[in-house]
Amino acid sequence: MANYTYTHEYSAFPYSLYTVNQFLDLKDAPANVVALVEDIKDALANGAYSRASTLLTNNATVLKRYIVDAQYINKLDEELRNLEIYTRAKKQGLYYQSTHPSCVQGDVWIS
Repeated sequence: MANYTYTHEYSAFPYSLYTVNQFLDLKDAPANVVALVEDIKDALANGAYSRASTLLTNNATVLKRYIVDAQYINKLDEELRNLEIYTRAKKQGLYYQSTHPSCVQGDVWIS
């Protein structure tokens, strides 16, 4: 990677470590959260996108523990991009694969 710079819209890496989010399983959620998610699904299925958006916006704090949103996906994307820039700058290998590659000390493996 030729002379890329870190981006910091969502990520502070390498200046601070990534914070891992622990999402809760909806099947263990309180009845009011399950009902809210069902309302959102119904609104989307019926083309009531404005209503679904309002429900999501008004209940973002409650839903954040159960639903992976676009902001979280963007954060992961930026964290991985910054990690790749960091590893390339350190002249390490970076592997994206599900099976363990033959790495040397200092390489990064993302499964």
